[in-house]
Amino acid sequence: MMRLSLQSRSSMLVGWMLLVCWPAGAARADLAISLADSLPVPAGQVTGLCWAGGDTLALLVSVADGSQPGSDPRVYLRIGDTNRGVYWQHDFSGTLARGLAYDGAFYWSCGDDREGGSLLYKINAETLEVVEAFPTPGHRPVALVFDGRWLWLTDRDQARIHRIEPQNGQLTRSVAAPGFSPAGLAWDGRAFWVTDAGTGRLTRLRGQRLELRDEVSAADWFLRGRDALLAHDGRNLWVLPDGDAFLRRILLR
Repeated sequence: MMRLSLQSRSSMLVGWMLLVCWPAGAARADLAISLADSLPVPAGQVTGLCWAGGDTLALLVSVADGSQPGSDPRVYLRIGDTNRGVYWQHDFSGTLARGLAYDGAFYWSCGDDREGGSLLYKINAETLEVVEAFPTPGHRPVALVFDGRWLWLTDRDQARIHRIEPQNGQLTRSVAAPGFSPAGLAWDGRAFWVTDAGTGRLTRLRGQRLELRDEVSAADWFLRGRDALLAHDGRNLWVLPDGDAFLRRILLR
């Protein structure tokens, strides 16, 4: 089994401890996982990722601007395949910053506004033009996912997971995250998965109000202090720790 830790190379995997209280009545069960094959990602800091059907992978990538010292990084939406081929790239510098989801017709991502808040952007998948923008419930959204009906985002400011109506950007539900610094979020068709940079946990959330929470075994995962983004391709769950050059497939054992 591969291991991943802050002290070792990013291809290594170790266990962690959960430091939050579980809701009353919530089920807890240790899940066993391992990491399988991997996919390379482009150079730069990946701040959002999602599958867009088949082997099409979309990434939000922040790249240092070397044109002059002190320049803000450039932010690109890159759409390609699992062989690292990029066949479409659009510069969203100054607009997008974090999170990426695909609903079959539109991409969704978040950026910061001038008042210190955050905006949720709806982007036409055919033209990559911004169609609409809505204020987000919190100031520090990190990850976005579409579950076939709703958009969900992790809110680091409030340590919550918000459910958003895609038609108007309205908040329709909010639940406490299983930690105090939620980062990655994925939907596997039956349950959500969330990573937390503060506790280092990877947790599966089930139930109508995500009240059933199963944590990955402490022997299999520990990644405190770093964000780990998640994505699901329709069959497999994938993880990309911050700073890693490879997207890795997670297997339940």
